[in-house]
Amino acid sequence: MGALACGFVGDVPQFVVTPLTADHAYFGRRAHELGVAPPPVHFQDATAAHITAALAFADHPGTRERVAVLGARVRAEDGVGNAVRFLERVLV
Repeated sequence: MGALACGFVGDVPQFVVTPLTADHAYFGRRAHELGVAPPPVHFQDATAAHITAALAFADHPGTRERVAVLGARVRAEDGVGNAVRFLERVLV
């Protein structure tokens, strides 16, 4: 499970998503679209203003409600089981 999903499972709003490699940018944008994270900011571009805004976003009651709903959905999903079944269908 990725770091973003781990936060959601624990009903924790994301603080600052700083894409570094691979799929980070996609999942950072997706978390923002879902209203559970502020817009992603590359770590080299992060400022005190970004951090302050991210803290306010994470502390907002609406954000916490959206994270709780998403967390329940993630906890209810059998991601590993779904992946295994998919691979068995495709490879066997």
